[in-house]
Amino acid sequence: MGGGPDFLCVGMAKAGTGWLGDQLRFHPQFWIPVQELAYLDGEYPSLSVAKRRLARLHKASGRRRKDGSAPRIDPKDIPFLEQFCAHAGEARDLDLYASAYALKDGQKAGDISPSYVMLDGDVISELSRKVPELRVVLLLRDPLDRLWSHICM
Repeated sequence: MGGGPDFLCVGMAKAGTGWLGDQLRFHPQFWIPVQELAYLDGEYPSLSVAKRRLARLHKASGRRRKDGSAPRIDPKDIPFLEQFCAHAGEARDLDLYASAYALKDGQKAGDISPSYVMLDGDVISELSRKVPELRVVLLLRDPLDRLWSHICM
């Protein structure tokens, strides 16, 4: 598959999507440019998380660590985020969505956005036509454990 993510990770809040994203972000075979992109959530995505991540990456790319080394930034992240942020507030475009993942360069790439568990059936149908090899990972958690985790925060 050339473009598009290899997987979508969906799930309820406090079901482990953040943990999974943290684990995959440091695995050399995976590329997770931003967690909770939420591009598919609405007809006109605002991409607020992507904008904040892009601003942090631009700021970090000009800095050095205390030891003089540059911070670890995947060079694909900035063009990926710039492509989306340039279209923030515009109508959702699944061709744009799929083409942005062409940067994955042989890695497995995913979009981890728990809110996708509520996607409209029309979006799912169109996405499955655009990215036929797409896999969906659904994370579930015992409701009482989720509630307790939420309360503890």
